[in-house]
Amino acid sequence: VVEGAAASRAQLDWNAITDFHGDPKELTRALDRVGAGEILLHYAGRAYQPYGCPVWLPGVLRKWKVKFPNGRLTIFFHEVPGELPRVSPQFLFAKINARIIRQLATIADAVATNSDNHTAILRKLSGRDTIHWFPVSSNIELVPSVSESRVETEFVIFGLPFNRAQTLT
Repeated sequence: VVEGAAASRAQLDWNAITDFHGDPKELTRALDRVGAGEILLHYAGRAYQPYGCPVWLPGVLRKWKVKFPNGRLTIFFHEVPGELPRVSPQFLFAKINARIIRQLATIADAVATNSDNHTAILRKLSGRDTIHWFPVSSNIELVPSVSESRVETEFVIFGLPFNRAQTLT
Protein backbone atom coordinates (compact mmCIF):
# COMPACT_ATOMS: atom_id res chain seq x y z
CA VAL A 1 0.00 0.00 0.00
CA VAL A 2 1.07 3.59 -0.48
CA GLU A 3 0.58 4.35 3.21
CA GLY A 4 -1.21 3.04 6.28
CA ALA A 5 0.27 -0.46 6.32
CA ALA A 6 0.34 -0.58 10.14
CA ALA A 7 -3.38 0.18 10.37
CA SER A 8 -4.17 -2.34 7.62
CA ARG A 9 -2.06 -5.04 9.31
CA ALA A 10 -3.81 -4.43 12.63
CA GLN A 11 -7.28 -4.40 11.10
CA LEU A 12 -6.76 -7.49 8.96
CA ASP A 13 -4.36 -9.30 11.29
CA TRP A 14 -2.13 -9.96 8.28
CA ASN A 15 1.58 -9.14 8.47
CA ALA A 16 2.27 -9.31 4.71
CA ILE A 17 1.10 -5.72 4.12
CA THR A 18 3.86 -3.14 3.61
CA ASP A 19 3.80 0.47 2.55
CA PHE A 20 6.12 2.19 0.11
CA HIS A 21 4.90 5.82 0.19
CA GLY A 22 4.69 6.04 -3.60
CA ASP A 23 8.46 5.64 -3.87
CA PRO A 24 9.60 3.29 -6.67
CA LYS A 25 12.77 2.32 -4.76
CA GLU A 26 10.78 1.38 -1.66
CA LEU A 27 8.37 -0.65 -3.79
CA THR A 28 11.33 -2.43 -5.42
CA ARG A 29 12.70 -3.34 -1.97
CA ALA A 30 9.26 -4.56 -0.83
CA LEU A 31 8.89 -6.72 -3.95
CA ASP A 32 12.40 -8.14 -3.48
CA ARG A 33 11.40 -9.17 0.06
CA VAL A 34 8.37 -10.99 -1.35
CA GLY A 35 10.51 -12.70 -3.97
CA ALA A 36 8.68 -15.20 -6.14
CA GLY A 37 5.44 -14.81 -4.20
CA GLU A 38 2.01 -13.67 -5.23
CA ILE A 39 1.35 -9.97 -5.62
CA LEU A 40 -2.09 -8.38 -5.80
CA LEU A 41 -1.91 -4.82 -7.10
CA HIS A 42 -5.02 -2.70 -6.68
CA TYR A 43 -4.53 -0.12 -9.41
CA ALA A 44 -6.06 3.31 -9.14
CA GLY A 45 -3.60 5.67 -10.82
CA ARG A 46 -4.14 8.56 -8.40
CA ALA A 47 -3.23 6.32 -5.47
CA TYR A 48 0.33 6.14 -6.82
CA GLN A 49 0.75 9.58 -8.39
CA PRO A 50 -1.33 12.77 -7.90
CA TYR A 51 -2.25 13.11 -11.59
CA GLY A 52 -2.96 9.40 -11.99
CA CYS A 53 0.13 8.73 -14.09
CA PRO A 54 2.64 6.55 -12.20
CA VAL A 55 4.84 6.10 -15.27
CA TRP A 56 7.48 4.34 -13.12
CA LEU A 57 5.16 1.53 -11.96
CA PRO A 58 5.29 -0.77 -15.02
CA GLY A 59 9.10 -0.66 -15.00
CA VAL A 60 9.33 -1.65 -11.34
CA LEU A 61 6.90 -4.55 -11.83
CA ARG A 62 8.58 -5.67 -15.08
CA LYS A 63 11.97 -5.84 -13.32
CA TRP A 64 10.40 -7.85 -10.49
CA LYS A 65 8.88 -10.33 -13.00
CA VAL A 66 12.27 -10.73 -14.74
CA LYS A 67 14.07 -11.22 -11.44
CA PHE A 68 11.41 -13.61 -10.09
CA PRO A 69 9.83 -15.34 -13.12
CA ASN A 70 7.81 -17.67 -10.86
CA GLY A 71 6.22 -14.70 -9.09
CA ARG A 72 2.55 -14.17 -9.85
CA LEU A 73 1.09 -10.71 -10.43
CA THR A 74 -2.65 -10.10 -10.38
CA ILE A 75 -3.81 -6.55 -11.05
CA PHE A 76 -7.25 -5.31 -10.07
CA PHE A 77 -8.00 -2.16 -12.06
CA HIS A 78 -10.24 0.06 -9.98
CA GLU A 79 -10.09 3.04 -12.32
CA VAL A 80 -9.75 3.12 -16.09
CA PRO A 81 -9.78 6.21 -18.30
CA GLY A 82 -12.87 7.03 -20.30
CA GLU A 83 -13.13 8.84 -23.60
CA LEU A 84 -12.42 12.53 -23.15
CA PRO A 85 -12.55 15.37 -25.66
CA ARG A 86 -9.15 16.66 -26.77
CA VAL A 87 -9.90 20.04 -25.20
CA SER A 88 -10.37 18.51 -21.75
CA PRO A 89 -7.63 19.40 -19.24
CA GLN A 90 -7.56 15.69 -18.30
CA PHE A 91 -7.17 14.40 -21.88
CA LEU A 92 -3.37 14.04 -21.80
CA PHE A 93 -3.39 12.46 -18.33
CA ALA A 94 -6.02 9.94 -19.49
CA LYS A 95 -3.88 9.00 -22.52
CA ILE A 96 -0.78 8.54 -20.33
CA ASN A 97 -2.81 6.49 -17.84
CA ALA A 98 -4.16 4.33 -20.68
CA ARG A 99 -0.58 3.62 -21.78
CA ILE A 100 0.38 2.67 -18.21
CA ILE A 101 -2.65 0.39 -17.95
CA ARG A 102 -1.72 -1.27 -21.27
CA GLN A 103 1.81 -1.89 -19.98
CA LEU A 104 0.59 -3.21 -16.62
CA ALA A 105 -1.92 -5.55 -18.28
CA THR A 106 0.90 -6.95 -20.43
CA ILE A 107 3.05 -7.65 -17.36
CA ALA A 108 0.25 -9.14 -15.25
CA ASP A 109 -0.50 -12.85 -15.01
CA ALA A 110 -4.17 -12.05 -14.36
CA VAL A 111 -6.27 -8.92 -14.76
CA ALA A 112 -9.52 -8.12 -12.97
CA THR A 113 -11.89 -5.18 -12.60
CA ASN A 114 -15.20 -4.27 -10.99
CA SER A 115 -17.57 -3.40 -13.82
CA ASP A 116 -18.66 -4.67 -17.20
CA ASN A 117 -17.78 -1.29 -18.73
CA HIS A 118 -14.25 -1.43 -17.29
CA THR A 119 -13.90 -4.96 -18.67
CA ALA A 120 -14.65 -3.72 -22.19
CA ILE A 121 -12.23 -0.78 -21.84
CA LEU A 122 -9.47 -3.06 -20.50
CA ARG A 123 -9.95 -5.52 -23.37
CA LYS A 124 -9.63 -2.66 -25.84
CA LEU A 125 -6.58 -1.14 -24.11
CA SER A 126 -4.70 -4.35 -23.41
CA GLY A 127 -5.67 -6.71 -26.20
CA ARG A 128 -6.26 -9.39 -23.54
CA ASP A 129 -9.21 -11.70 -23.99
CA THR A 130 -9.44 -12.74 -20.37
CA ILE A 131 -10.40 -9.96 -17.99
CA HIS A 132 -11.96 -11.21 -14.77
CA TRP A 133 -14.98 -9.25 -13.60
CA PHE A 134 -15.89 -9.04 -9.93
CA PRO A 135 -19.04 -6.93 -9.66
CA VAL A 136 -18.90 -4.50 -6.77
CA SER A 137 -22.16 -2.93 -5.79
CA SER A 138 -22.42 0.79 -5.23
CA ASN A 139 -22.19 2.13 -1.71
CA ILE A 140 -24.91 4.64 -2.62
CA GLU A 141 -28.31 3.25 -1.74
CA LEU A 142 -30.94 3.16 -4.43
CA VAL A 143 -33.80 5.47 -3.56
CA PRO A 144 -37.20 4.61 -4.95
CA SER A 145 -38.08 7.30 -7.45
CA VAL A 146 -41.17 9.29 -6.63
CA SER A 147 -41.18 10.88 -10.05
CA GLU A 148 -39.85 9.77 -13.41
CA SER A 149 -38.57 13.28 -14.16
CA ARG A 150 -35.32 14.62 -12.79
CA VAL A 151 -35.45 17.60 -10.49
CA GLU A 152 -33.15 20.23 -12.04
CA THR A 153 -31.89 21.47 -8.65
CA GLU A 154 -30.76 18.04 -7.40
CA PHE A 155 -27.48 16.46 -8.39
CA VAL A 156 -24.57 14.46 -7.01
CA ILE A 157 -20.93 15.38 -7.56
CA PHE A 158 -18.18 12.81 -7.03
CA GLY A 159 -14.46 13.40 -6.81
CA LEU A 160 -11.79 15.09 -4.78
CA PRO A 161 -12.71 18.26 -2.85
CA PHE A 162 -10.91 20.60 -5.27
CA ASN A 163 -12.58 18.97 -8.29
CA ARG A 164 -16.00 19.26 -6.62
CA ALA A 165 -15.37 22.95 -5.91
CA GLN A 166 -14.37 23.51 -9.54
CA THR A 167 -17.51 21.75 -10.72
CA LEU A 168 -19.73 23.81 -8.47
CA THR A 169 -18.03 27.02 -9.62
